[in-house]
Amino acid sequence: MKWLTRFIPGFLPGFGALLNPWLLLILGALLVGSFFYGLHIGNERLESYKVAVAAVGQAQEERTAARVKADKKLKLEVDREWKSKLAVATARSTALATRLRADPGSSIVPAAPAGAASPARADFDRAELDRALREFTAATAGLVGEGDRAVTGLDAAKEWVKGR
Repeated sequence: MKWLTRFIPGFLPGFGALLNPWLLLILGALLVGSFFYGLHIGNERLESYKVAVAAVGQAQEERTAARVKADKKLKLEVDREWKSKLAVATARSTALATRLRADPGSSIVPAAPAGAASPARADFDRAELDRALREFTAATAGLVGEGDRAVTGLDAAKEWVKGR
């Protein structure tokens, strides 16, 4: 505390010199000048930042446009291939279902045993069982065809993703 009481009386007369109006005017002018200089420097930095961001944005837009173009081209190629494979799978499953429904030459039901009393009847109606089994196999063929088409679609999607 002693050093503070010794310092303050010596400081007060020097403090009065700071109240000189010319000195205050010069200090104020320096303060205002540095404020406006800071604004100028900040504005230059802002403008250079805007230019840099615009250049980076333009480059990114060009890369994005190229990527979109490549993706569209790849999608068209994969779609064309998928449609051809889908047509083959659909034709194959339709032909199989048609053949299974309309094949009158052979029977799905096994032949009656040699010692059976009646070959048309062996604990079931042969014609009805044969018809039901044909419908079942035709419906199963339809499901297989549907699964084949789904696999073809998934393979096309995988090819598209691989190409990206």
